[in-house]
Order: sequence, then C-alpha cells, then structure tokens
Amino acid sequence: MKKLRYPGMVIGSTIIYGTIPTLMKLTFPYGGNGILSTLYTCLFALPVLYLWMRKEKVSLRVSPEIARKLLILSLGTCPTSIMLYLSYSYLPVGMATTLHFIYPAAAAVYLFVFYHEHFSLVNLLALVMAFAGVICLSVSHLAGGSVVGMVLAVGSGLTWAFYIVYLDRSGLTSLPPCQLNFYMALANCVVSAVLSVIMGKFAIYSSVFIWPVVVATGILQRVIANALFQTGLSGTKAFTTSILSTFEPLTSLFVGALFLNESLTAVQLVGTAMILGAILLNLLPGRRVS
Repeated sequence: MKKLRYPGMVIGSTIIYGTIPTLMKLTFPYGGNGILSTLYTCLFALPVLYLWMRKEKVSLRVSPEIARKLLILSLGTCPTSIMLYLSYSYLPVGMATTLHFIYPAAAAVYLFVFYHEHFSLVNLLALVMAFAGVICLSVSHLAGGSVVGMVLAVGSGLTWAFYIVYLDRSGLTSLPPCQLNFYMALANCVVSAVLSVIMGKFAIYSSVFIWPVVVATGILQRVIANALFQTGLSGTKAFTTSILSTFEPLTSLFVGALFLNESLTAVQLVGTAMILGAILLNLLPGRRVS
C-alpha cells in the first residue's frame, strides 16, 4: 500500500483538478472568465497558504538559488492556465482539453532530450493508450476551431509539461508545499491581474452568492490539489505523474454527466478504459521510469 501512496496523491489531485472547470463555469454568468478565475482563485488561496506557513513555522524567505528556480518554475505555471482558458474562446472546451493533454508526450520528449532518460516499451504503450483515451473522450469535439485556439491549447500543454519536469528535476519538491504554492499562487496572481486589466477582462462578480464558490475553488485547486500533486510527484517521477494526470479528463467527464446531465457515449467509455489501462501499466512493479 505504501507504493500506492504517491500515485494516489497524484490521482487525488487530478480528481480535484477535473472538477474545477465545472466550478469555474458557475461564475461565467456573473462576469467571470478564465483569466479572472485564475486571479481570484490565487488571490483567495494566498492568505490560506500564508496561515499554513505560519502554522508550520515556514519562513517566507528563500535563498537566491531557490528564488531563481521558483522564477523559472513560474514560467510553466503562469502561462498554462491563461493559455488554456483563453483557448476556450476559440475552441470547443473538449477540443481544447484534448490538445492540452499533449503534455504527457511533451514531458517524455523533454525528459529524453534534456535529461537523456530512456523509456521501456511498456512506458511507451502507456503513453499511446493515455493519449488515445483522451482523444476518445473528446472525439465529438474535434471538428472546427481556429488556429489561434489550437496554438493556445497546445501551448498550455507544453508549458504544463515543462512545469512537471522542472519541478521534478529542480529539487523544488523538497520545499514545504505551503511555501512552494504560496509563491506559485503569488506569481499567477500578479500575471493574471496585469493581463485582466490589459485585456479588459477585469470584473467584480455581480452576485454575492458566487463568491463562496470562488473561495472554495481557490482552496481546492491552489492549496489542496497542488499540494497533493507536488507531494505525489516527489515519489513517482515526472513521466509517471504525467500519465496519472490523464485521470483528470475522466473526472471532468463524469462530473459533467452527474451535475450537467451530459451523456456518456460508447467511445467515451472505451477512452475511459484506455486511460485506466495506461495508469495501471505505469503502476506495475518494475515498469516505471527510473
């Protein structure tokens, strides 16, 4: 059971990540948008993360070397959400999600090119199954869309792959999750605030009843899910984590079916089976990347 602890954390984080789009959609009728969602979720997560740091007696101060690494890591976290959310304006959400999930393949390429990591046939089979499964989940949305939207969605996948690989190889997973996520939320908050003003997307939600949803989303995503993901990554490595993360679209699919009355097709069920198969392949003893 101890061997499943870290993979379980990653899957737990992806379950939370998979519910976030549904929660975000609740804010859209009240003036919400993707960039604004990033801003507010980070803004409300910051005091929670700060109190967590105080409780754990973790200092805000970091060494110049850690500060440099955090700045580099923010190049992966900040563009990801913004590009993905912006792509929703040009593409169906399902198509954007499918293109975003290029990141397991991108992570494998980064690891091979920059870190000379090699993969077994089982690893590569899992990668193919995971990507094919994501396509099956969203095949009904893979028509139409603009080039701009496609570039944004693919770009979000490439930057997220960078985040996973760099977080793993930089040693930043050794930082307390409260400290790491405080600086990640701060970076995202600043960047999204500037962009929301420049792009004319800044707004105050028109209903007081939507704010508890926003606060809950910030805590779930930026505090709990991120901490689970980062801790899980420390015990599973980048490639396996990227495959486990494909559990996220499964969550989105079933949350949509349960709460938005979206139907499940036979092709989507096949995609579900393929993703679960890919995850199981990566959890087989001796089959994971070293």
